[in-house]
Amino acid sequence: MPSASVRPVSNTLMQYGRSVAGGLLFAVAAMYTMEIWWQGYSTPAHVIVTTFVAMLGLLMAYAHYDGFEDSNSVGDNAFEAMESIALGFSLSALVLFLVGQLPPGASVFEIVARITMVGVHASIGVAVGAAQLGEASGDEEEDASEKSGIVHDVALSVLGAVLIGSSVAPTEEIVMVSVEAQAWQVLAVAVFSLLVTLGIVSYVGFRGSSGDSAFVGGPLGGACATYGLALLAAAGLLWSGGRYDALGFAASIDAIVILGLPCALGASAGRMLL
Repeated sequence: MPSASVRPVSNTLMQYGRSVAGGLLFAVAAMYTMEIWWQGYSTPAHVIVTTFVAMLGLLMAYAHYDGFEDSNSVGDNAFEAMESIALGFSLSALVLFLVGQLPPGASVFEIVARITMVGVHASIGVAVGAAQLGEASGDEEEDASEKSGIVHDVALSVLGAVLIGSSVAPTEEIVMVSVEAQAWQVLAVAVFSLLVTLGIVSYVGFRGSSGDSAFVGGPLGGACATYGLALLAAAGLLWSGGRYDALGFAASIDAIVILGLPCALGASAGRMLL
């Protein structure tokens, strides 16, 4: 560990309190979503592993730039990410047990799959809660200038997209809309999503946002890059939920665009606020 001072017990307890609050705040919808429960019966093992690894990478990137601990060490970032995952999974297991969604007759794999799918939401919430729900420090403005760069913007864009989109991706409404929507409606959703992204990234002044972007091309280039990352996140979320199995190629593209709207909101606002 680098030379870091030991925090008082009261500060540590306060950090964990914020983490629990963040985990519940961002994951409570997933904890009460039936489609996410069902994923425990149908998600293949390789999808579970891929989801876990991707989440670990995102949380490590978040810990590097915006984590609770001020450290650039890969080991420290990995430890903070695993700490968020452990607490997020524990919260998920507790709530799922309390609402009767970890039945005694379920297999170990089904239980692990359910906890993992809900734990993705909770772990992100834990990380965000620990870093963002506390009081602003006096060095926050000085540190803000260091929280920049292409990796920083990409990580926060994807994290925000996953945070918002993961609660919508498992629902049957995404499949229904993608099958029933006409081509012009899907195109309109894409244009609207891009315009919303452009507005949030470039013209809407959120509290705590700097408005700076590492993406090239000015406001439009930043909006296009952010929306592109949102679409990639949407595609990954649909894949992890097995949504492509019931859709053809055209309907799958439509589903990505439809889910791209909430993901774009998360990506653009997340880069400004997280």
